[in-house]
Amino acid sequence: MKKIDLIVDRLAAIQGKGKNRKDIELSVRIGLAENALLNSFCE
Repeated sequence: MKKIDLIVDRLAAIQGKGKNRKDIELSVRIGLAENALLNSFCE
């Protein structure tokens, strides 16, 4: 299991059944992409 799956599963558990797992996964991926972009500028 990839780290992103673990993160998504944990967020899904915290937020309950109200949110779709795909929506959570998308927001996690966007957040990781933004973070990687910011890190590349800071180096």
